[in-house]
Amino acid sequence: MKVLSIRRVTNDRRHNAFTGACWFKGDLYVGYRQGDDHMCDQGRLIIQRSRDAGITWDTVTVLRGDGDTRDAHLYTDGARLFAVGHEEIETGEYGISGFASTEDGDRWTPWTRYEGCGHYVLWRPIAYRGMHYCAGYLRPRPFGVHWFESDDGHTWKDVRVVFESEEEKPNECYLEILPDGTATMIMRCEGGFVPKHPYICRSAYPFESWEMEKLTDLTLTGPALWTVDGRVYISGRWHPLHEDSKDQLRLSQLQWKQIAHFHQKEFYLKRVPETILYLSRHPIRVFLYHDQRLPHR
Repeated sequence: MKVLSIRRVTNDRRHNAFTGACWFKGDLYVGYRQGDDHMCDQGRLIIQRSRDAGITWDTVTVLRGDGDTRDAHLYTDGARLFAVGHEEIETGEYGISGFASTEDGDRWTPWTRYEGCGHYVLWRPIAYRGMHYCAGYLRPRPFGVHWFESDDGHTWKDVRVVFESEEEKPNECYLEILPDGTATMIMRCEGGFVPKHPYICRSAYPFESWEMEKLTDLTLTGPALWTVDGRVYISGRWHPLHEDSKDQLRLSQLQWKQIAHFHQKEFYLKRVPETILYLSRHPIRVFLYHDQRLPHR
């Protein structure tokens, strides 16, 4: 994969992160969470639009709930553009998901909390065949991912359990549904510092069951996934620490960061698999997932 260009969207010296992007009616939209720190009460979602394919940008709406509003996501059902996020309540003890929508990019509905999903975080909903789908996660307990469906993108139904585990702590899921109904999803798992092995999950319309495979050669958070020409690409924050380093868990946070930095440099220089494609000098990687059942062209 070759990065063709890098353009700055904003430079306001705020903590801008947790992004989403979507094309809608010929324009490119991006959303991100703006705050004073990684976790703070001031978090809000900024939605910007570009009419020239990412060269210049203007802010079209700012969204905020009662708490730190974060993890911007954008998707469309063809008629409307949805901006999705969740409010962190009680310093991350639980989340409340919500959304706003627009039909033209200029006039947006106010921030509205979802109905029917309780404290499940609906992290990356998408639309397919007139329905809205999302794998939502609950924290702190019981740790699990459930499958949610909606016919309007506002009121959701908890349809079934996808995966629950107190040990692995599954949470953020990035879902892709292809036009033929094939669904692929990458599921983040915590499991403490080590390991953070994600699951790749597969299903097909109407998504009544999922095949799950743990990717034991990856330690990944903040997952993303997309398919091009039958090849599945996975990206996210890369954690190149190994399970045999459990004694490192007893170290202080500062020491952990120093050891993590050392291992990242060592892995970067000496142990680079051919399937890793570089995006930057930071430990963010794109992995090409090899599935023999998918046609490779």
